[in-house]
Amino acid sequence: MGLNLNVKLHSPKNVAVVISDGKKERKEGDAVSLTCASDANPAANAFTWYNNKRDGTVELREEQGRSITVTVGRGRETFSCTARNPLGTGNSTLSELQVLYKAQNVTIEGKDEVKEGAALELECHFSDYNPPTTQYSYSWYLNGNPVTGETGRILQINNITESHSGTYSCNVQNRAGPSYSPGFAVTVMSAQTGEKLPMRIILGGGAGSVLVKLLVLALYLFLRNGTAATQMGEIELEDLYTEPKAESLI
Repeated sequence: MGLNLNVKLHSPKNVAVVISDGKKERKEGDAVSLTCASDANPAANAFTWYNNKRDGTVELREEQGRSITVTVGRGRETFSCTARNPLGTGNSTLSELQVLYKAQNVTIEGKDEVKEGAALELECHFSDYNPPTTQYSYSWYLNGNPVTGETGRILQINNITESHSGTYSCNVQNRAGPSYSPGFAVTVMSAQTGEKLPMRIILGGGAGSVLVKLLVLALYLFLRNGTAATQMGEIELEDLYTEPKAESLI
């Protein structure tokens, strides 16, 4: 009795772009491995890759293997592939990667001069091209030190004093990483005279330690130089007032 083999040969079908780790949400600059999978008999042995742009254009990629590695850019990246065997060609559907990136053009808006006792309100602005569902967190700094309890997009401090004068900055962070604004200088004005109040300099632990060490070093050098000068003066006085030795008579 002979063995009856019913083998069907066909061109590639069910062609699909497979993401190696299955994650469609990426960070800008990530390297992603893609595979052009298909059901074909004989197996597909030639592949073509396309990068479908948001403006509708299609870019033929240089990589033409079954698997490729791409570095994703900003916004959406959409890929497709074609698989071929001797019996024909099959095309995949589009596979889209959603690319996240850091907040861009972070700035602070608000009044740079506020009267003592009034409320200070600053707002952190940035350009956002990520999906509406992207979550952000905020932190605020005054002269490089964290402003405790302030984690919103708007910084509001009531009944301000001269201690609130200084340079403010905000940090906007999402899963792609942090983005900092340039410094925004705020001056607290006297409620009575309208003149600028003296700005307090608040040093962080590291800066304060360095300042103390510099002061100690300066004091040490001053005392050492003073001691050396005193000793030199004593030597000169001794030379000046030393009595001449009597010469021996022969």
